[in-house]
Amino acid sequence: LTSLPTNLGSLAITTLSLSKNSLLTQAISQSAICNSQSVLGKSLVHLDISANRLNSIPTDLFKLTSIATLNLSHNQIRSLEGWQPGLVCLVRLDLSNNKISNLGKLPVILGGNSPRVKSLALQNNALTLIPPALGLLDRLDHIDLRGNPQRAVRLSILDRSCKDILSFLENRLEPKEVEAIRFEQSKYSSGTASDNPSSLGPNNGINGPTSEPVAPKESALEIELEREIESQTIQLNNVHLSEPQKYATKKKLAMTKSKLIRERRRIQMESKN
Repeated sequence: LTSLPTNLGSLAITTLSLSKNSLLTQAISQSAICNSQSVLGKSLVHLDISANRLNSIPTDLFKLTSIATLNLSHNQIRSLEGWQPGLVCLVRLDLSNNKISNLGKLPVILGGNSPRVKSLALQNNALTLIPPALGLLDRLDHIDLRGNPQRAVRLSILDRSCKDILSFLENRLEPKEVEAIRFEQSKYSSGTASDNPSSLGPNNGINGPTSEPVAPKESALEIELEREIESQTIQLNNVHLSEPQKYATKKKLAMTKSKLIRERRRIQMESKN
């Protein structure tokens, strides 16, 4: 398949598998799958678009608030910079066997906006850096990060249990960094999808929340600082750096992180006013 039937939106089904086709991102975006107001969009819980030709994630997928399982493995996705809040009922996410080199805000948004997520598959991608922020996804019971070209985390660590991997990553964060990430996660928390069934309505979250989660807009400085931190972290993981160079990079990275914390606090204060 290279396109989808136009009457797909009238189907009241909970599971849809489109695996092993030739669907492009545009084909998914233009289909009824991404119409959150269609019968299909409201009822879909398990969606499999693996082994297709997606090079990015269709933006309107994030409007499907009933989705619990999303399989995007074995595609050609290169970056998750476009990851957005919205998948509030997400439990299992498979992004394995793509070409992903940048997770963008995935760790932060999942932590704040998808509090029910239990499984995250990112193996066999192009990650040169594993963000320590993944360690704060403490509700996960499965995570796979193997098969990436990064060198900062040994394979012996990545072969361990989910709990051990998360603990290792979290321990690489300074207390102030943990505070900053938790704060950023809170910006994406809608408070509509929790483990408390009463907060999910009579259908236990199958039909999603009644309102879309809204996150405060980032400032230009915040975006710039985040990019600097990512760049400096990659530099720090360069095995060819001399000790003086590592020291200078660490110092620069610490200063940039402090600036980011101050900027986020400023944004928080302004949003309260």
